[in-house]
Amino acid sequence: MYRHLLDIAVGGMGEVDLVIRTDGPLERLFARKRLRPEYRADLEVKRMFLDEVRLAGMVRHPNVVPVVDVGEDDQGPFFIMEYVEGVTAAELLLSFLDENKGMPLGVCLE
Repeated sequence: MYRHLLDIAVGGMGEVDLVIRTDGPLERLFARKRLRPEYRADLEVKRMFLDEVRLAGMVRHPNVVPVVDVGEDDQGPFFIMEYVEGVTAAELLLSFLDENKGMPLGVCLE
């Protein structure tokens, strides 16, 4: 069972929140992505979301956050990803743009 802690982001058709899972004495943070409420009854959007889950679950790369669980509850389908603390790539890029600088090549390559 995952317990909601706080909202992280809202995008086109989905929203991501920080959740915690407790297994005995172990507590661990995860990111949960699910459909936004206005799309949960739309079968076509739900199909696209489930396609995203399936494709994301097949990707294995050090720069891609892995999917670790998939489920559905009274709020619809969701998937669970490792939670990576830090700034987003967009926030990092904007910080350089705000300073009127280009992002250094080393940062881009990393």
